[in-house]
Amino acid sequence: MRQEESISKVRESEENSISVRELLDKYLVYWRWLLCSIVVFLVLGWMYARYQTPSYESVASVLIEQENSPGASEELGMLKDLGLASGGGVLEDEIELYQSRSLMERVVRDLHLHWKYQIVGTTTGLVRSELYNANPIRIRAVEADSLFYDKHYEFEITLTSNNEYTITSGNVLVGNSYKYGSILQLPIGKIILEKTNEFKKNRVGNRILISVAPVSEVATYIRKNLSVEPASKEANILILKVKGHNVEKNNAILNKIMAVHQENAVNNKNEVVKNTTAFINERMKFIAAELTDVEKKGEDYKSEHHLVDVTTDAATYLEKESDIEKKVVEASIEMSLADFMNEVISDQNGYEQLLPANLGFKDPSIGVMTTQYNTLVLERNRLRETNGSKHPGIARIESQLSSLRTSLENSLRNMHNSSQMQLKKLKSEEQIYQSKISSIPQFEREYRDIFRQQQIKESLYLFLLQKREQNEISLAATVANSRVIDAAYSTGIPVSPKKSLIYLISFALGILIPVGAIYLLVLLNNKIVSRSDLENSGLTVVGVIPEEKDKDKLMALSHPQSSLSEAFRVLRTNLSFVTSSENDGCKVISVTSSLSGEGKSLTSVNLAFMFAATGKKVLLMGLDLRKPRLKDILNLKQTPGLSNYLVNHDLTAKDIIVSSESHGQSISIIQAGDIPPNPSELLMNQRLDALIASLRNEFDYIILDNAPVGLVIDAVTTNRFTDVTLYIIRSGMIDKRYQNHILELKNQGKLKNLYIMMNAVKNAGGSYSYSYSYGYGENVNKKSWWKRLLGLN
Repeated sequence: MRQEESISKVRESEENSISVRELLDKYLVYWRWLLCSIVVFLVLGWMYARYQTPSYESVASVLIEQENSPGASEELGMLKDLGLASGGGVLEDEIELYQSRSLMERVVRDLHLHWKYQIVGTTTGLVRSELYNANPIRIRAVEADSLFYDKHYEFEITLTSNNEYTITSGNVLVGNSYKYGSILQLPIGKIILEKTNEFKKNRVGNRILISVAPVSEVATYIRKNLSVEPASKEANILILKVKGHNVEKNNAILNKIMAVHQENAVNNKNEVVKNTTAFINERMKFIAAELTDVEKKGEDYKSEHHLVDVTTDAATYLEKESDIEKKVVEASIEMSLADFMNEVISDQNGYEQLLPANLGFKDPSIGVMTTQYNTLVLERNRLRETNGSKHPGIARIESQLSSLRTSLENSLRNMHNSSQMQLKKLKSEEQIYQSKISSIPQFEREYRDIFRQQQIKESLYLFLLQKREQNEISLAATVANSRVIDAAYSTGIPVSPKKSLIYLISFALGILIPVGAIYLLVLLNNKIVSRSDLENSGLTVVGVIPEEKDKDKLMALSHPQSSLSEAFRVLRTNLSFVTSSENDGCKVISVTSSLSGEGKSLTSVNLAFMFAATGKKVLLMGLDLRKPRLKDILNLKQTPGLSNYLVNHDLTAKDIIVSSESHGQSISIIQAGDIPPNPSELLMNQRLDALIASLRNEFDYIILDNAPVGLVIDAVTTNRFTDVTLYIIRSGMIDKRYQNHILELKNQGKLKNLYIMMNAVKNAGGSYSYSYSYGYGENVNKKSWWKRLLGLN
């Protein structure tokens, strides 16, 4: 059992290896095109990498202080106490701030990045290197630089000398020469072009491309090339990276971003502190005035009424009276809400409007019924909008709404009555306590009110005074919540273009594109092209003849060491093998095809001579009476042929047999003769059978050049005296579906012992053909090196 399993595994692996090898062979046939494609794409990749401006990456890191620092905690706590702020920032907020558009536009304006300077290459003019600190010139606006914040313009200057330069715009020279420091009028405004400390003699002759772009566009470009990410999940450190074409410019951008962020953070904190201080000062002025008034009022009242103390009973009565007043207010609110809800329900004529919810009724059933009522109203309106007013569900919902409305009205009415009774009871209790309080001297009660107001004002004033002092301390100690760990730096190694990646992609495209094209061609091709197209079809291929553009019709003889000649030898050997079991005498081989032009006549002639080369007596008979080709192929004279023999009984076999010799080989030939009006009937003549029978005694092989079986029935007619049928299929000429018809001819016995020969197959010989002709064969066709490389004839 194990042995069988191991054998099956070995067979499976062999089949897989064969399938992979066949797949590779299918594409390696076009190895020349693959090689040329790879070379072309590698050259294109080299050109892209050569003329692409290199990009560099600068990196910086900052620490975000997320813990509550003294200043931040005091400010936040103070604002929370005043009800003006809540919560705090997180690391994600800082990332968004670093990438904010307003910050980027500030960086662009401060560093004048809307002006861009590029030095143009002297060789092709395609390579452009961006300048920053090493820029020999700079642009200065005559008026405000903000006038250029939304402008688009580009021009090129040439440093003609140490004192002058020229301007080109759109490949057109603008004016003549201009001196450095002079005012230049451009379509976008007036500028002055000045020399910098980097201007040296070797700069003379340089071409510098200057462009201005809107600040918003430059800020967007920087944002796309800026990344801000946490160093790790646990750390509070942010890594800032920016990509650009100039290392110094990248470093300046990162350092400026961090500086502006810190400045904004400090300004934001100071703005909060200043606003808080202004609010506190304003409130303190108002409260101080009120406190002064209350204190003066208390002093005057005590002096006037000689007030010393307030009795404990008065405090108790006042407290109880206050509780009753709260209950009176609550009962009044409850009754008013009930009346309000009743009015809302009464004003509704239909069921389209919702009822107010969550009004705070003590009776929970009212809230539940209100929620149910609103839910049903929403469901009714939805049904009405989607299905119209005729929907049966609407009537059901309206019935439920009517019941709920009645229940609500009853509940609200009961609540109103209950609240009204409670108010009467509370009023009675309130009158009792008021009568007790009235027994206390009036001046004592009035002074207590004044004293209470004084305490409130004093407490609030002291609270604000304390907060103002804390706020002033915070303002003096305000720091940013970020700290620079590493300033911007760069390794100076370009991050793009990545030449190794470009070459890898070019190499992959050089393979994938032709492979994809070949795959599509093979997928869309419905013709029989090669031997593999006939696999699993039930047809046996005994020969594959390669395509050959040489005009020599007997190339199998004239070039015996060519791949074509070797292919015919293989065909001869295979036919000898398949005919060896038929009989020991003469073998009759019928050569036919599906259509005219597939090479059956040329195959018949070359095959006849190949058999003759082995010392066999061979007769080539032209049975294609409709379109005979043997005479033209072998340059024969017009003599009586088969059609004449079948019509004229005076002719004998010797009268129609002629001899043809080529390259030392001789065969006998019976031409088709004159084209008859009834070829099919002639081929059914019994005299033809007698002729074949007599010729079998004289020859070893009789090769019949038959008519195409896909056009006429002649080949089937002569099948009665045929031993083997050699069916010619020219590569790329016959539809794949036609092989079913060929198989049907074979299975039904209409064409006896049918075998297939593939003709004019491109690269049919494969590696064997190549090595054979290279090592031992002849250079049949003298071709140029590029044609040999691409496999062109």
